[in-house]
Amino acid sequence: MTIVGPFISVEDPDAFVWIRLFPDLESRETMRLQFYDGELFTTELEPVLIPMLEKWESVLVEDGESRLG
Repeated sequence: MTIVGPFISVEDPDAFVWIRLFPDLESRETMRLQFYDGELFTTELEPVLIPMLEKWESVLVEDGESRLG
């Protein structure tokens, strides 16, 4: 998983966007779970970051021409 960002929203100065790049859809779920179920996220990052979030959403965009990664 490659992380691109963060980018501050042009519409909302309190919002930002992270872009995560995965080699393919098949590896996306495995790689995502390895990180978010991993020790670093669950013990150090999640307790600090999640309480700061008011809301979040995920959008899946397929790059069929591999322009991003």
